Amino acid sequence: MIIKTLFSPRVLLNWSNFRYMLKENKSCVEAGETMIYDIRTRDERILLLGSLNLDENTEYPKGADLLILPLQGRSDVSIYAMHIIDRLQPKKVLLDHFEDSFPPISSYVDTDHFISLMKSKYPAVSVICPREGSEWIEAL
Repeated sequence: MIIKTLFSPRVLLNWSNFRYMLKENKSCVEAGETMIYDIRTRDERILLLGSLNLDENTEYPKGADLLILPLQGRSDVSIYAMHIIDRLQPKKVLLDHFEDSFPPISSYVDTDHFISLMKSKYPAVSVICPREGSEWIEAL
C-alpha cells in the first residue's frame, strides 16, 4: 500500500500537500504510540482514536458509549478494525477518516465491508457513517 501510494499519479497532482504532510509528520511524530482521547460526560464515555492501532500491552477502557474509529491506512482496514472493536467493545461506532481528506496519503475507503462485518458479528452495535452533503447522521 505504501509503494502504491508513493508511485501514484496522485503524488504529483497533490505535490504541495504531500511535501507539507511529510514535513509535519517529522515534527509531530507519535513515536509508535496511538493517541486515544477518553472523553467523559456525566452519563457517557466517548473514546476517540487518533489512529487505527492499539498497543498490545496497554489496557484500554471497554464498553464506551461511542467509539470514534478512523477507518483508513491499510488494505485490510475493515478486518483490522474488527480487532479493535473486539478489544474495546463499544456500544456505538462513529466512522471517521474514511474519506479522502489528505491526498495523496489518504484514499476513499468503502465502508460497506466494515458495516457488513459489524452487522454480522455485533448486530446490537450501531455504526454511524457520516455522508457528505447530508445534514443528518444516521446509525446503520
